[in-house]
Amino acid sequence: MYFKIIVVLICAQLYGIIGVQNANAELDRSWDSAACARMAAVSVLLENIARQPEAADTLIYYSLLYLGGYNNNNKKPSPGLRAARLRTVAAGCKAIALQPEAAEDILSTARLFCGPPLDSDRYTPEVMKAYMEAVGSMLSAVVQNPAAIDAIIGFFDELTGRPQDNPS
Repeated sequence: MYFKIIVVLICAQLYGIIGVQNANAELDRSWDSAACARMAAVSVLLENIARQPEAADTLIYYSLLYLGGYNNNNKKPSPGLRAARLRTVAAGCKAIALQPEAAEDILSTARLFCGPPLDSDRYTPEVMKAYMEAVGSMLSAVVQNPAAIDAIIGFFDELTGRPQDNPS
């Protein structure tokens, strides 16, 4: 009799632990999903600053109000979030090609919402594809506006970390 009660209690305890672990995993996934959506919104913000540079302060103010700035919560960003951040960097390159005069506003806004460079992205297998796609977008932006090459590459390097020159 006691044995059955103990087994039931142990099963209930394990079920509770598994349930808590599943709930925590679900919270992590939903946080990651929300953070990726936030990065998509920042991409749109950068594009809109390029389209209407005179509205940059207002756009940044409301974006901070609704999205919040970069928050280093001491949590290592997931590969999905890091890939979303790289797509935002690519959008910033395209925005600078569209409006090179707004490059400083676009860069300061990207720093505000994206945080410091994550130069390890080019070496992390889960994120490398997104990094390579961002490089492709950066090169397309240079082709779109060759006169803005320094601003575009400077922006990209600032947010992704400049790769070491390969002397070979």
